[in-house]
Amino acid sequence: MNYKNLANKRFGNLVALHRAGRSKNGNALWKCRCDCGQLVVARSDRLAAGLRKSCAVNGHYWTGWIEERGWFRRGQHKSERQSWESMWRRCSDKTHRGYHRYGGRGVRICKRWESFANFLADMGVKPTPQHTLDRYPNNAGNYKPGNCRWATVDEQHRNMRNNVVVEYEGQSMLLVDVVEKLGLRRGIVYGRLRMGWSLADALAVPVRKNKRTLQT
Repeated sequence: MNYKNLANKRFGNLVALHRAGRSKNGNALWKCRCDCGQLVVARSDRLAAGLRKSCAVNGHYWTGWIEERGWFRRGQHKSERQSWESMWRRCSDKTHRGYHRYGGRGVRICKRWESFANFLADMGVKPTPQHTLDRYPNNAGNYKPGNCRWATVDEQHRNMRNNVVVEYEGQSMLLVDVVEKLGLRRGIVYGRLRMGWSLADALAVPVRKNKRTLQT
């Protein structure tokens, strides 16, 4: 069947590489490379009409198929992809609410992780959906292989650069560990300390039943 040859032609951020079969509706499919390095499969009619100009990552918006090391269907590895995209937004999007703590402080992402497939190959699948991306062991370092892990909320709290070390029962301990040992609510204790309470009072004074106050 005749089809228009799109090889090496540019469509926005995408450059068509070669044919990749046909869609269920009979439209010609083309494998394309985005300027960010991602490989995607796009319908020729959408490319020609200007409806497909980029991939779904690194600030681009699209939902569909992505291929690099095998096929990733829409929804597959969704949680890992969300963590990867959030990492990019924190480091490159100046409008992101957390940019000042990441990109604004000079935190960068290695070139290898411009590709989601490389990121997934290095990090693997999350142990649980509750695990999040954590820079470890160097919390002040960049996002790169060897300095990142999937961590629980508690592990992340212990790795925060502003973690507080306190003296408790004659030992130097992380405040988060003291709070956990005593079975207290982290938000209550940290809130009291921000209001100027002493550590002893923040840990010892009972909490009122009124949920709207941290006072006793």
